Amino acid sequence: MFALLHQTTTFTMAHLKRSISVALATGLIVSTALAQCDFVDPPSPPQQFGGGGGSYASWNGWYLPTSGTLRILVVLVEQNGAVGSTEWPANQLPIWVDNSDPNMNLFDWDVPTGTATGLLTRYFQDASSGHFNVVADYLLAPDNGGIFHTSSSSVSTIINTVNAALGTNIVTGHGFTSVTDFDKWETSTTATGPGLPKIPGAEPNGVYDHVMFIYRTSGWNNNTGYASSSGLPVALLGHQANTYSFFYSHKDLPIDIMRHEFSHMLYGGNNFHTGGGGWAGSGIGEYFINMGCGWSNMGLANGSLNSWNAWDRQRMGWYGVTSGVDNVYPVSARDANNAAEVNGDLDATVPSGAGIYTLRDFVNTGDAIRIKLPFTDPSAEYPEFLWVENHQGRDQNANPFDKWQYEGDPCIEGVVPGLQMYVQIDKEVREASSSTPIYSGPGDHIRPLDANGHVDETFETTTQLNTCICWLCPKNPFVRGLPNPLTGTADRHWVPLDGNADNHISTPTLADSPANTIESSSGTYQMHAYDLGNSRQVFTPGGNHKLGIGTNPSSATMMNLVGWINNIDNQPNLRRIYLNGVSVEILSQNADGSITVQVRFDDVDVSNDARWCADEIQLNPVVTSTGYSLNITTGNTLLLDRGTTATQRDATPVLYNGQQVFNMPTLMRCTNGTLLNMEGGSQLIVDNGSTLRLESGSRLDLMSGSDLHVRNGGKFEIMPGAVLNVANGARVRIEEGPDPSLDGRLIYHPGAIIHLDGTTSELAFAGVLEIKDNATFQVVSNTSPFYTKGTIRFHSTRVPSQNVVAGSNSRFVVRSNSFYQRVLYVDQESLYGPVELVEFTSFRYPQC
Repeated sequence: MFALLHQTTTFTMAHLKRSISVALATGLIVSTALAQCDFVDPPSPPQQFGGGGGSYASWNGWYLPTSGTLRILVVLVEQNGAVGSTEWPANQLPIWVDNSDPNMNLFDWDVPTGTATGLLTRYFQDASSGHFNVVADYLLAPDNGGIFHTSSSSVSTIINTVNAALGTNIVTGHGFTSVTDFDKWETSTTATGPGLPKIPGAEPNGVYDHVMFIYRTSGWNNNTGYASSSGLPVALLGHQANTYSFFYSHKDLPIDIMRHEFSHMLYGGNNFHTGGGGWAGSGIGEYFINMGCGWSNMGLANGSLNSWNAWDRQRMGWYGVTSGVDNVYPVSARDANNAAEVNGDLDATVPSGAGIYTLRDFVNTGDAIRIKLPFTDPSAEYPEFLWVENHQGRDQNANPFDKWQYEGDPCIEGVVPGLQMYVQIDKEVREASSSTPIYSGPGDHIRPLDANGHVDETFETTTQLNTCICWLCPKNPFVRGLPNPLTGTADRHWVPLDGNADNHISTPTLADSPANTIESSSGTYQMHAYDLGNSRQVFTPGGNHKLGIGTNPSSATMMNLVGWINNIDNQPNLRRIYLNGVSVEILSQNADGSITVQVRFDDVDVSNDARWCADEIQLNPVVTSTGYSLNITTGNTLLLDRGTTATQRDATPVLYNGQQVFNMPTLMRCTNGTLLNMEGGSQLIVDNGSTLRLESGSRLDLMSGSDLHVRNGGKFEIMPGAVLNVANGARVRIEEGPDPSLDGRLIYHPGAIIHLDGTTSELAFAGVLEIKDNATFQVVSNTSPFYTKGTIRFHSTRVPSQNVVAGSNSRFVVRSNSFYQRVLYVDQESLYGPVELVEFTSFRYPQC
């Protein structure tokens, strides 16, 4: 098999507590934090195309098992002449090996009887709920303080050095002398390949399951490394290895890079980079235009939390354990009283899944909720899932991994107890008849949702010297702009923008994907490395305590676009936002750290002001007691606007509000069977070229006192068979723009239905009424198919006004049945009937 050259690059320009390395494989890629990966996946082995037989499943592991006990052989090497450090003195073992304080050690050398103390062992023990024991021991050099030394970091050179010192004798720090101590699994045959069950027991002639080379350098490439799924280039002490990894470490305990690289052998290649794990690569692509800084076994350089996530546990088959017994459900939660386990894997199309749930501390129990978001097309679009976890943080649960990556630095605002949420896109196949669908797909499949909201961002053109994590690094501060819950960016999203002004957005170019490091706010610069985690991103009872249709962020699906530098064609991308009735609300945070939440699938109320921006927003029917698919509540305004956050990568940018934007004006489609309701005192504004479209079979109800405004080039389109109901006291205003190109517009199709009821309902045109071909524009009341009781007003300020546009064979007909009711008001210099109208009449029928 071919090697996985897996390069991890540390960032200097943003976080100068780390240093930068040169790529070992495909070139230099600079990250924004700890260590960045860049390795070349090998060609698919034969078993990935169906050979080998058996059942393929993600929980069987890629090249290594995911359960039982695996002992790693560690080789500690120092570079000749490298200056030592406090953590790893020259000619000595590092302090994180055999330290008298067991909590200072990198690994346990044997299976612990209780909680592991070595960090690598503890990490996988906790992540797997005790199902996977990763232990290790190191080869002991006969001199030089127990470590080997070479002048080269070549794996072949290091192995030859070890062989010269030990021959074929295995001598370790804790007395292991046989290859069978490090050969616990048969993993290298076609019957045990990627996705197939690994067989307990030694392989013929003895093969190390995994070898880790840790190389002490002069420091320039500290905490970088790579992993390989192929054998060693030279036999080590007479034996080969199924897999190996290589790390550079000058001083710090290299736990983060190690658990990431080792995890590749469990999960898959670069396309499983997620949660800040690094680029997937140009031939694979990322699911989203910009990466997210979430958390995962496969997170790393730009990760926020140091912990694993519930997607990891489901993927690996790591069931939670309660009172020493495995849970029943792979995604497990508790009932409302925290008395019994319940299934936490929910589907928003199944109403019985709604209810009240309890989530205990995630890192200690594995409790989580996952909700499959509705309305995506399974034949043409990626599925998406909402995940909810309760992270109490290390100060509450004493778990060393439930913290921000750099928590402990004075500039980092630590984790506060609360909910952390994220969206999973695709990466759902866990079992198949071959390994290909299990291990394929783009990278960065997890997108964090930040409780402080998603917005349109800009960056200042001048830099400031950052003092958080990176000392005096020049960074352009970010400015949080207008709220944009559907397509905006968040603290833990890299921001997609054309920073190098080449009319193109490239994911791996830092100029086009800056991180949110320094915030410019009210004339001050806040240096908290927001991209790497901040307390404001946590959902808490006293802060943002709800995720729903109208909140920021929103429970709606997210748009995606697979690519890297350019789009990758023929992908089932989600190119629209699907609104839904999903909500997750914190009811209480309990004394034991558990959090009680209410999950609903029929929560369609917009109970706050909201601004929605997306190339396309789709409203589908939601089963509710009111019949509403969307309800704008009293006193609140829903604004359909054009955002400035990029939703496209390769499109020609358009100048909008003084900046080049890579998106389309917002289109909101109300599909067949939907009912959009506006309570009294609410507003819906269609602004800046946006369109609100009522499609056949949909309905919009304006209750008394509500207002619909269409302005600044916005459009309100009523398709055949769609219904607009305007109650007494409600108004629809089609507003005039600063020039005719920016007039609001009502587009009326044949068979569209408009009801005005009562004497104070109003349909007002300072902008344009566009009557389509063969359409008869008429406004009637709900009580009569012939007459209206409301008012149609034309009040353009232009001379001549000409605010009626008509298609061929169209008509304009207004009827009144009362001498005392004035239906048509012309408050402009005149009302012109275009020549295309075959009828243009306003008349009164006599009362009977």
